[in-house]
Amino acid sequence: MTNLHPGTLLMPLKKGSLNWTLIPGKVLWHDYADTSTLTHTNGSVSLALDKSGFGNNGTQGTGSSQPITGVATSNGKNLIAFDGSNDALSVPASASINNIWDGGGTIFFVYTVSSFGGRILDKRGASQSGWSYYHTAALGNDARLLLQQDGTTQYGYVSPNRDASIGITNITALTWNSAAPATPTVFYPNTTTAQTGDVLNTGSGATVSDAARALFIGNRNDLARAAEINVGEIIIYDRTLATAEINQVYSYLNNKWSI
Repeated sequence: MTNLHPGTLLMPLKKGSLNWTLIPGKVLWHDYADTSTLTHTNGSVSLALDKSGFGNNGTQGTGSSQPITGVATSNGKNLIAFDGSNDALSVPASASINNIWDGGGTIFFVYTVSSFGGRILDKRGASQSGWSYYHTAALGNDARLLLQQDGTTQYGYVSPNRDASIGITNITALTWNSAAPATPTVFYPNTTTAQTGDVLNTGSGATVSDAARALFIGNRNDLARAAEINVGEIIIYDRTLATAEINQVYSYLNNKWSI
């Protein structure tokens, strides 16, 4: 069992508050705690169903690259384990998840880290034409977060602090609007408070379409950037959520994954 990040804010649901599932714009929802959504053979996951209604399922047909269910938990709930070698789930390109940053997008990600490196999410590929989300500047047991988009040159923003930690549950949200690239990515690492001081990591600000690329979880398309992580939940919106909406989704995730 893992511990929740010490900076996490617990926000219990209030009577009459908005049901987070009614927040519009959700285009992918993988909930690995709901083991009924997983197809596996002896724990090796070949299919993870999308609960958003858009059919953005994660698949892996190669047995040696399938993540494992039933070996890791947080708060007594199932995680699926990516081995940091060649594991990945792939979500085919679709109109609902292509170019989610156009006009603004939001991602929530619940996971534990065994070691830093590799891609958390990747819709960029080995040819680097799209976006990826990963750790950078690992410092001891902590690392910063980076969202990078390729265009004329690589372009992306990095969180200013050591925001992801090994061996505990990290609940992270981020928003970005590629139509206004000079506006930094906003990270919400284990808190509902928008982090300030996110800095430009590199690049010119140009962006490109990712419509031709599958979304990879825990790796990229050539399986050469594997992450050693245990993942609990992924929620993606095709718009920038308002502060109250981010609070509502965080409340759900914190209540579910905390100890």
